[in-house]
Amino acid sequence: MVILAALFAVCLACHRALAGSRPEAARLPRFYLWMALGGWLGSVLVSIVVPLAGRSVASPNVEAFAALAFCAAGFLWRDRTSRGLRRWRWVAVLAGIAGCAAYAANPSSTALFRMRDFYGFYSVTTGNGWRVLFHGRTMHGMQCMEPAWTRTPMAYYYPRSPIGEVFSEFGPQAARVAVVGLGAGTCAAFGR
Repeated sequence: MVILAALFAVCLACHRALAGSRPEAARLPRFYLWMALGGWLGSVLVSIVVPLAGRSVASPNVEAFAALAFCAAGFLWRDRTSRGLRRWRWVAVLAGIAGCAAYAANPSSTALFRMRDFYGFYSVTTGNGWRVLFHGRTMHGMQCMEPAWTRTPMAYYYPRSPIGEVFSEFGPQAARVAVVGLGAGTCAAFGR
């Protein structure tokens, strides 16, 4: 929630600054061309460069901190000669950077694995006898670490779920089925 609030504040400030810097009508085409180029470069950076370069880091907190630091650098550069009312802007931005830096420097200590790709962040955590797979903050799978339960499907498709009941109803006849999409791994566990 801290990251979303910081992102909202930064986006609002950046859009307001961009709208305020719009030139007179004769120079608008060049202004919009540079704005479009900046949007395109930002999209390439976020969708291609960061996922490839940041696979091992895989922390949304670190990326949000970096984005906030770049925005703060832009505000500080723009307001470097200003006095008075604009000073509160970069003081607020620096305070935000400090807060995000503290938040980013304290990642989950239970993470066994982290990865980032084009679609987002993945992590595997352990705790309280469970191993859990997350995509962002959405839990996509879990495994009980008790030896008797390690191979039992959990989460969405536990043994008493509708798909679990299908496999228990049809028994060996359901051992050879084709499964595509979400839950394929769990259904394979039922099919063994």
